[in-house]
Amino acid sequence: MDFHDLEDLLEEITGEFDHTLINDHPSFNEEGLNPTAENLSWYIYHQLEKKLEKISDIIKVKDVTLWESQDACATYKREE
Repeated sequence: MDFHDLEDLLEEITGEFDHTLINDHPSFNEEGLNPTAENLSWYIYHQLEKKLEKISDIIKVKDVTLWESQDACATYKREE
């Protein structure tokens, strides 16, 4: 997959959070989830997976890592 196309897909997903309070995002507010790095990486993983399924049946998301700082991150990977 072209990296620019992947970058565009990720921008669609992460752009939802730009200049907003993450607590007010429907996926967290309506579900009562805390917007932790773990939950954000889960959300991004599943949104990216949905978008990729629409364009290819061979491109799969392996995992999503969300960095909070240089030393702290959270990774979501679907258990098989």
